[in-house]
Amino acid sequence: MSIHRFVPITLLSLAPLLWSSALLAGSHGWSYSDHDAGSYVPRNGLFAEAIPSAGYYYSEVTFWFDDRNLASIEDYNNGGDNPGDACDSSKAYLTVDMTSVPDGIDTLHAGDGMVVTNLPDAKIDVEDDFWESTFGINEESEVVVLGTLRAGAYLMRTYWLDRRTGAASDGGAIQVQFAMSAEGSPDYNNCITSSRVQIVNPYGTSRGSL
Repeated sequence: MSIHRFVPITLLSLAPLLWSSALLAGSHGWSYSDHDAGSYVPRNGLFAEAIPSAGYYYSEVTFWFDDRNLASIEDYNNGGDNPGDACDSSKAYLTVDMTSVPDGIDTLHAGDGMVVTNLPDAKIDVEDDFWESTFGINEESEVVVLGTLRAGAYLMRTYWLDRRTGAASDGGAIQVQFAMSAEGSPDYNNCITSSRVQIVNPYGTSRGSL
């Protein structure tokens, strides 16, 4: 059982957070020479992380679509005979998944209103997928893009409530992966996922560490 919360957002409401001046303490990214990871997966992207204030950590991904990405995503959006064998006869939408994968128990929590993006007509889903051990800690944040994508830079940022105590099991990694999702019940479910994980970024065991 997962807990899902959908939050419709607008670019105007996100402006104060998207352009915040918090110091980015660490950054890296991915660069692909082809579309083998998925025709919808941006070939280039950047990851950054920071401690914006005491008790919080954020992870951020910025990426750019090329013409093939945009054409493929539009094809998926239209439904019918979608690219490849997956998602056929269903309208599918670009999905960006940013998850805290713990070494032990969940120590980073994403609550309502803690994910921001400038992706068009975005629906946000925060989930507790590891509820068996830490019920109520949302370790997964996800954006499903229902609007039309254009050329330009897009961003997803998740603010995490930092509950790390320094215990050996409090570390983990932030993972970012792209997918396409079709509407299901009660939410959107991945019908195809990138063959690669775009970002695996380890984080430390102590609150405020990167």
